[in-house]
Amino acid sequence: MREEFIRAYSEKSGRDVSHIDYYLTFAYFKLAVICQQIYSRFRNGQTKDPRFAHFGTFVENLINYASKGIRS
Repeated sequence: MREEFIRAYSEKSGRDVSHIDYYLTFAYFKLAVICQQIYSRFRNGQTKDPRFAHFGTFVENLINYASKGIRS
């Protein structure tokens, strides 16, 4: 499904997607940084929103995806 989406995007936009793994990896990393900042604020008591309690797990998963350069 992801391959189909990437192919359709390339066809419709005319963009080169030969380096898509780089951009996906970078996106995972950027999102991990944002989530880590929010989680850090939660852990330090700067926010009490219980939705942020599991952001540590999100960060770990995003970093794992980024480190593998996953493309399924």
